[in-house]
Amino acid sequence: MLKITNLTKSFEDKTVLDGLNLEINDGSIFGLVGVNGAGKSTLLRTIAGIYQADGGAVDFEGVDTYLDEEIRKDLFFVSDDVYFRLHPISKL
Repeated sequence: MLKITNLTKSFEDKTVLDGLNLEINDGSIFGLVGVNGAGKSTLLRTIAGIYQADGGAVDFEGVDTYLDEEIRKDLFFVSDDVYFRLHPISKL
């Protein structure tokens, strides 16, 4: 199950996600729709552990997706632009 509790995410002075609460149960099919700039990609990047939430929590199977590298192996996100999150000790 994916559980999002009071999720907030801002970029500089713009709040993109503000107190979002959501639960998606195992086996569910879930659609995410909204106008450009509504925060869909920000939400998906936060769920995938690419962005760290400013507040609240994103838990997949009870584990924080940003903090746990192992749980991110069970998540998949395809973006329309390229972004790589390197391990802190990785070198280019």
